[in-house]
Amino acid sequence: GERAFCRCRGLQSIKLPGSVINIGGWAFSQCESLRSIKVPDSVVSIGEGLFVCCRGLQSIELPDSVTNIGDWAFSQCESLRSIEISNGVISIGECAFSDCRSLQSIKIPGSVTGIGEGAFRGCESLKSIEVSPDNEYFMSRNNCLLSKDGTELIFGCMTSVIPDSVISIGSLAFAGRS
Repeated sequence: GERAFCRCRGLQSIKLPGSVINIGGWAFSQCESLRSIKVPDSVVSIGEGLFVCCRGLQSIELPDSVTNIGDWAFSQCESLRSIEISNGVISIGECAFSDCRSLQSIKIPGSVTGIGEGAFRGCESLKSIEVSPDNEYFMSRNNCLLSKDGTELIFGCMTSVIPDSVISIGSLAFAGRS
């Protein structure tokens, strides 16, 4: 249910059984000692705020069964260094990875069709943005997340070089950079 393990500050790791289909919103929020979690293949959605403020979270394994990463899902997971979004994910919510200050690389698969505003806002250590070449909605070039036609810059990181094809820069594209 909602906020099931909220503020369980001593919780360091968790292995959910394969019978779990849905994890309520904010279920692990503010579990500051949580280091790792393996989400079972039965889960299809990472709910809103699910791991927000899990400052010790270093790694997460998302199965291909996950189709949605909710708003604020991993926001303020300050120890998370990299994320490879699973091939089943279709949408990434608003501020889903915002303020993940240690995040250095992002890999977005071909399945993603929507990315919410500010999804990677405040990821000040981010150096690499990679989008699968078979993605029909987004592309990456010069460490920029772009619309497929390359005309809109959706998000940039500290090593981005804005391509000449860009005619519009999205809201919060460079917000929270040092």
